[in-house]
Amino acid sequence: MGAGMGVNEIHDGSHATLWAVVDDLMATSEDLAAVFKEAVGDNALRTAALTHANMTDRSIETIFLAGGEPSKATLALCDRPRLLMLWALSPRANVRALVAANPHTPPAILEELAEDRDESVRASAVLNQSTR
Repeated sequence: MGAGMGVNEIHDGSHATLWAVVDDLMATSEDLAAVFKEAVGDNALRTAALTHANMTDRSIETIFLAGGEPSKATLALCDRPRLLMLWALSPRANVRALVAANPHTPPAILEELAEDRDESVRASAVLNQSTR
C-alpha cells in the first residue's frame, strides 16, 4: 500500500489511519477490506472503502461470506449491481430483505424482490421503490 501500512497496522490504527488508507490512491483491495471491517459504526468510512476504485468485487464478496456484522453492512452499503443481483438470489430471506432495502439496488431487482415469497422481502422492496 502506498502509505506504507499493512493489514496489521490497519487493525491497530486510529480513525485517521483508516481514512488515510481510503484516501490512498494506491490502497490495495485487501487493505480496503480491512478498513471496512474495522470501521464499525462509521458508514461514511465504510462506503468510502467499498466505493474506492481499487476495491474488487471479490474482496466485497469475501467480506460478505465471512458473516457477522460486516456482512450485514456490506449488504446495506454495496452499490455494485452485479453483487446485489447475486445476493438477491440468496435462499436466505434476511439477505434478500437487506438487498431489497439497499438504496443502490437497481429498480429491476427491486421489482423482482417485490414479488418475493417472503413478506419481509416484499415489504422492504416496496418501501425502497416508494422512496425513489
